[in-house]
Amino acid sequence: MSRNSAADNKSKPGIFDGFQIGKLPLKNRLIALPIHTGYSHPNGAVSPILTDFYKRIAGSGVAMTVVANAAVSWDGAASSYNLRIDHDRYIQGLSALADSIRQQGALSCLQLNHAGMFAKAEQPQIPYPLDARHLLSYLSSLRDFMHFFPLEKRYELTRHLIRQSKGWRRGMADRDLKQVIASFGAAAERAFRARFDMIELHGAGGYLLSHFILPPFHGMYGVHSKGAGLSPKGIPILRSIIRAAKRNTPQDYPIGFRLMINEVGRSESGLKEAVAVAEMLQKEGIGYISLSAGSHFTFYSSSTLQDMSRPGYLRKAAAALRQRIDVPLVISGRITTPSLAQDLIGDSGADLIGLGRSVRADENWVKMAAFGREHRIQACINCNWCLKRVILDEGFCCKRWSRKRQDRTDLDHKMLSRNTSWMLVIADIEDLELHKTCLPVHFSGHPMPSGDMPQRVLVLHSGSSTELPGAISEWAGKFRRKMTAGCGGAGDPVVSIQQTGSQSRDRMVLAELNRYGNGLVFLGHNAREAWRKRLIFKARGKTVVLLGSHCRQCHALVPVDLSKTTLLILEFIHRFYSESSNFSFEFVHVLTGPSGPARVRWDQLKGVAGVKGNPRMTLIPLRTSVAEDLLAHALQGSYGTVIMGKRGLSDIKRRLLGSVSAKLLRGLTNQTVCLVD
Repeated sequence: MSRNSAADNKSKPGIFDGFQIGKLPLKNRLIALPIHTGYSHPNGAVSPILTDFYKRIAGSGVAMTVVANAAVSWDGAASSYNLRIDHDRYIQGLSALADSIRQQGALSCLQLNHAGMFAKAEQPQIPYPLDARHLLSYLSSLRDFMHFFPLEKRYELTRHLIRQSKGWRRGMADRDLKQVIASFGAAAERAFRARFDMIELHGAGGYLLSHFILPPFHGMYGVHSKGAGLSPKGIPILRSIIRAAKRNTPQDYPIGFRLMINEVGRSESGLKEAVAVAEMLQKEGIGYISLSAGSHFTFYSSSTLQDMSRPGYLRKAAAALRQRIDVPLVISGRITTPSLAQDLIGDSGADLIGLGRSVRADENWVKMAAFGREHRIQACINCNWCLKRVILDEGFCCKRWSRKRQDRTDLDHKMLSRNTSWMLVIADIEDLELHKTCLPVHFSGHPMPSGDMPQRVLVLHSGSSTELPGAISEWAGKFRRKMTAGCGGAGDPVVSIQQTGSQSRDRMVLAELNRYGNGLVFLGHNAREAWRKRLIFKARGKTVVLLGSHCRQCHALVPVDLSKTTLLILEFIHRFYSESSNFSFEFVHVLTGPSGPARVRWDQLKGVAGVKGNPRMTLIPLRTSVAEDLLAHALQGSYGTVIMGKRGLSDIKRRLLGSVSAKLLRGLTNQTVCLVD
């Protein structure tokens, strides 16, 4: 371990001077902090948008890039698009991510986390139960949280938090604590096998490890009535987690720690305990300590937002820790300019500068600093839009980015749940025949894509007969091997489910979709069975394909309304039909206004989607209604496939406002219909 702080040198170190963590050299003192992106696949695997994001950050000139928030267990994920490292199947994608970071000239570090009470799980893990005495404090935090978001988002968020808080009444048993320790140890080993240069344990943000550190949490749970002192379990558990990680990695493998020093940036509360934890971390041979403040209980209050808007607000805390420890120290806290970063290196006693939103808002931050062009840096405006989006599971995005990049990021994120990992749903012999006939036509240009997601063939049957499942099983195995040739694959090719009692088939299918994260669903177009239609409108964030028997499958009509839904349609066609030379697509828009703005918007959407060539859009005048005019056009043109979007309206809204896709669907009988939600 090597320190090169102001205390060791007569001259003040510069932010572009080299440094060392363990045996690993850093080319400068600038670290890209971990900020949760919500860019992973729904099953926790690395996605192309996640890799591209971290490649850009690593290529900005920072010495090390810390990849945020990899969940160490399935019940420790903080969001629906959380990176995971709780199984060996994630190692390949993580290895590619680590390699891409190093190729850009930065060290790679993976942050390991368990979201604890904020995990999206039926039973969130919490060290001590939340009792009625502290309900008022919880409700106060909930009020601040709600006011942080637009009015239309508050109902669903409130319902989610109240449902989640029911699990806070149960504290972790000893077996739960042992499992968490083992999960961190196993995750550390996988991170090393994935070729990350180091790991960081997440002890901040109000997530699980931070609950063993700060008195505000202990007071809330009633462990200490005065809210002072470390948790009795805190130090031993943190020490056990560090030792488990060390046992599963080489002796000289650096392990960092993201340390929450207090609840509110300016408050002294918690600093004494944080110093005690830091001293323990030093004794355990931790590689570095990265400072943080605030949690999801206080991030949203006006006082905390004001505290955390002050540049360099962790300066005093860093100086206090430096007096007691000799571990490499990373300071953060709204470091927006190179001059402030340079000032903090000397005055705070910190060794490294943590850049969070700064290097996200302007990826040229480091380059501008190197050339002495601080005035040209596009600074973060502290609008918290990125935080709101991540909490709403919409993915990280920045107001400082260009509008085109914002739209492209939004599109890529929406495609995470609308991925091309497929599920075939077969309920009868008619379905089987439609699959046999239609699927080879739609995938004639290339194998069915799979990526890191599992493919499923879901068989729904009633009664005790195994004749139908047996016939499907034989066909499905051959089909899957043929269609995934060269693409790999995961999961069993067939799942056989026997329908019993009052179980509805649409709910059974939805449960399988949510369990395995499939984004593309195929089933037969059968208007006689209501569950199929229900599934179409319940499958949020998915693409549902109703296979029909029309003889002109390759002649496709694509209605577009020129909203962001059109982007999803264009992206679906690009990803799924780009290699097929058999299909022809006619894009159609029903004019409800002048044609000029419609054509301009069409060109904008094609640019965002990166559409190759120059597909034309046919404009048809509004005669009766949008749905009726589109249906007439579809039937007159004898289209065998219709690809359209649906807005994801609830049943009530659909009945009150109407739905073009629902009305159009009622008039189509034997066509194959692709509905992109």
